[in-house]
Amino acid sequence: MYIGETEELLARLGKHSASLKQNQHDCKELQEDWNQFGKEKFTFKVICFGDAYSSQIMRRKKEKSVIKQKLAESFLLYNIDKSTGQNGKNYQMITMYFCKNKCLTTIP
Repeated sequence: MYIGETEELLARLGKHSASLKQNQHDCKELQEDWNQFGKEKFTFKVICFGDAYSSQIMRRKKEKSVIKQKLAESFLLYNIDKSTGQNGKNYQMITMYFCKNKCLTTIP
């Protein structure tokens, strides 16, 4: 599972999609799973949107809160803890985003 935030959802998902298709994604584990299992095994889902998420500060606060919650629930995440450089393995292939507007639920 990967938790993210963005103001421009289509642009963000487009960047993920392009880097994965070119085998150049920053997250090695995500790239490996994309290569092994293929696009069809990944689900991209907007879980929170609206005016409350217009502010990047609010989106990042919610993102950190959900990451902490999912880790406490023993979910393994693609997200890397920048303070330790560690992440999990055997990830769920779901990406959740917090954004201002709900634009789509699958990757372009």
